[in-house]
Amino acid sequence: MKKFKKCYQYSKAIVLVGMLATSFNSYAQRASVMADTKLGVISLVDEYGMAINATDISADKIITLKIPVVNNNHGKAIPAGSAKIKIGLGSKLVLDPNTNINNTQLSNYFSWTFANNGGQVQITGDLINALPASITSVEVSFKVKALMMGNSTITANFLITNHNTAIILSDENGDNNAASLSYRVSEKVQAPTPLGDAADVVMYPNPVANTKTVIVEAKIGEFKGRYTVAMYDANGKKIQNNAIELNGVKRFNYTVGSLAAGTYVLQINKGETVKPYLLKFVKL
Repeated sequence: MKKFKKCYQYSKAIVLVGMLATSFNSYAQRASVMADTKLGVISLVDEYGMAINATDISADKIITLKIPVVNNNHGKAIPAGSAKIKIGLGSKLVLDPNTNINNTQLSNYFSWTFANNGGQVQITGDLINALPASITSVEVSFKVKALMMGNSTITANFLITNHNTAIILSDENGDNNAASLSYRVSEKVQAPTPLGDAADVVMYPNPVANTKTVIVEAKIGEFKGRYTVAMYDANGKKIQNNAIELNGVKRFNYTVGSLAAGTYVLQINKGETVKPYLLKFVKL
């Protein structure tokens, strides 16, 4: 009887150890990490990368929506399956039908889908791979189209969901997970009025390599009158502004000078009532 009792107690000890081991393994599998998911300021840019006034978007215009995504903490990756990004385009914008929503800088980490929800297009990014700690500010971007006139708001949220992860994510600061941008779509802007009698303006060489001078040419018509030529860098900063007088010429030389490698835009204006021409070029 004593022998049986000892065997029984020994069996209970084995079971208890097994339960503790299982509990420990379960805890290890559900370990947690503290990180800080963050969204930056939403912006809109045109085909030249120039900032757009969100309160005056032209109907039917294709523009790019940009949202900085940040892992804002101390060397901790954000676990796969622990978070989602949800973006609502508001009631006046839709995705460009020709866009590939998974062609964005973070497509290695997020799987993007979209659907119509509550009268707006909602884009959802599911974090399928751990977002590295080195992600300090990378923009996800989507081409969108102004669908109809009126006011609305773009909303974005970096949500802690822990929907498909063995490591539970806790957010260090929940106050920086959301971003929004109010916008207004106005009536469609007509095609630019030609500069003088010049239409279909081009610039070459493009890209610009060693030369400091480019040629601006009217493929149709000619340049007549006084013009202002301004140059902007990729951040929209004006770095040149020159006035020139042209009298019935097909082309003119313009000195861009010594530029760092990057993307630039020439803006050619003639008076306040004429729409400017924008010529994008690359300095190698």
